[in-house]
Amino acid sequence: IEVAGGYYSGSLSLISDAGHMFIDASALLLSLAAIRAARSLPTKERTYGLHRAEIVVAFCNGLFLIILSVWILYEASTRLSNPRPVDSTVMLMVALAGLAANAYIAYRLHGSRDLNIRSAFLHVVGDALTSLAVIGAAVWIAVTGQMAADPILSGVIAIVILISAARVLREAVAILLQFTPRDLDYDS
Repeated sequence: IEVAGGYYSGSLSLISDAGHMFIDASALLLSLAAIRAARSLPTKERTYGLHRAEIVVAFCNGLFLIILSVWILYEASTRLSNPRPVDSTVMLMVALAGLAANAYIAYRLHGSRDLNIRSAFLHVVGDALTSLAVIGAAVWIAVTGQMAADPILSGVIAIVILISAARVLREAVAILLQFTPRDLDYDS
């Protein structure tokens, strides 16, 4: 819906949100698969089972989000140089539907201590922020006619996504490299 709405309305914000949501849907499916794989019992070949699969998926999710953020920033800078018309009404309607879906999913994922679920939650929160920004851009464009709001807000959202992804990636790398856990006082 967001891809079609973004294409029809000419909104980079909607297209960016659609790409982000596509990666998030993939990430959620990978997360579910990793959780199920982590439940497998150890074998002679896999002495710890597949418990680290969750961390590998969190790492991959972080990488995917960084790549997506770089693409959004590139596309936003291109659209600032060459503004395109945007249909703010379509943009607003699609963004409201996206926000409702993201709010529901975020509610369902909130509160888990599992890194894999937290990375999925961060994906969804990033999507909800994207939807809010798209709503803001749509209202701004409708009121002022300034098309630059679409790529500017897309760039801001890309930076927010980038920061969240860097945090998940840093924590996943620390676990994969078996750093001392943050909540453990080594000297004690």
